[in-house]
Amino acid sequence: MTSKCLWERRISIMSTFYFIKNDDFSDTLKLSKILINDSEDLIHKVVGWVLREIGNRDQAAEEKYLKKHYKQMPRTM
Repeated sequence: MTSKCLWERRISIMSTFYFIKNDDFSDTLKLSKILINDSEDLIHKVVGWVLREIGNRDQAAEEKYLKKHYKQMPRTM
């Protein structure tokens, strides 16, 4: 998501919760990778939240993502 609007970027990742609830993490992980370097703290928080939700359902999927990207992730994520 490359929108300049903070709220469009935020809703793009939040809207993937529907898929998370249905154990489909691919779109969420793709968007998380795109938003990992976002300048807004609100984006960091929501990406961290969806990653936690993935981990609640499939810890291995979350750990795989974290092992690959943890060095890039902001503190609040």
